[in-house]
Amino acid sequence: MALSIHIDDKQMRRFVRQMPKAGKRSVARSLNKAITMTRTQAARKVSAKRNILVGRAKKDMRIQKASPARPVAAIHASGHPIRVIEVKGAKRQTKRGVTAKIEAKTKPHLFKGAFIATMASGHTGVFVRKGKERLGIVEKTLPSVSSTMVQDQIEKRLRTFAIPVYEKELIRLLNLEMKRAGAR
Repeated sequence: MALSIHIDDKQMRRFVRQMPKAGKRSVARSLNKAITMTRTQAARKVSAKRNILVGRAKKDMRIQKASPARPVAAIHASGHPIRVIEVKGAKRQTKRGVTAKIEAKTKPHLFKGAFIATMASGHTGVFVRKGKERLGIVEKTLPSVSSTMVQDQIEKRLRTFAIPVYEKELIRLLNLEMKRAGAR
């Protein structure tokens, strides 16, 4: 899943025609700042929704930065599932299974028949038996960061967050470039 920001602004295009090198550089810098701040907001929103650490959500998001030649910035979220053991708060193993608070504002969820185990490799997780007792075990997971970003209009809120950040940073950088060029 990719969240990209591409803003078409008449004033920006006019400035780029007047000062091509400085204008393109300013646009790329302001897009990069907007996309970086948007990734932070996206990580916070996903963290609040899935009850995971912000750093864990941010780890699954990669930024594609803009350049003067290509004025498009994007956030690419990977489709790796979130392991149940990674949720914040208490994960308890009970007689009936494992309870974990998988969403921030809900009661703990019971994974029936699940257990917390540490493998020989040192990997700890919440597992459940697959089929009969002699068969293997499967780790319990939650939906990925990318699918969570699409839910609950998070993507729409991120776009509305990114545009004012971009515009404010572009105005600041364009004024800076005008001062450097000698304008008052």
